[in-house]
Amino acid sequence: MTTVFGDAIISHVSGRPHSHQAVFEILSTEGFETAIEEITQWDGYAPTPLYSLKALAESLSLGEVLYKDEGARFGLGSFKALGGAYAALCVLQKQISLILSHEVSFKDIRSGKSYRKRRVIL
Repeated sequence: MTTVFGDAIISHVSGRPHSHQAVFEILSTEGFETAIEEITQWDGYAPTPLYSLKALAESLSLGEVLYKDEGARFGLGSFKALGGAYAALCVLQKQISLILSHEVSFKDIRSGKSYRKRRVIL
């Protein structure tokens, strides 16, 4: 057994769990699926690496410790920045759709299809 944590006591504290429903008021399950589908199409997308930290796991008497490195994703330094980029894309999609008076898809925006023949100034 490790002495890394000295006299630490690990216990479970029972409490009232959060419903976690607020997230669905902002982005539905379908919205999450759309976001994943879109982000995986962006140039430079690649699944982030997952590293096994075997020595740390052994020193803590754990079966496995995994570390997911999001630092290099799109050069943003954090997966959290993807939310802002995706939100900006959604705003752009709505604005272009409004200006062109028809629904514009994310794919249309990536390809330039929606506004190639018409100059769109936002």
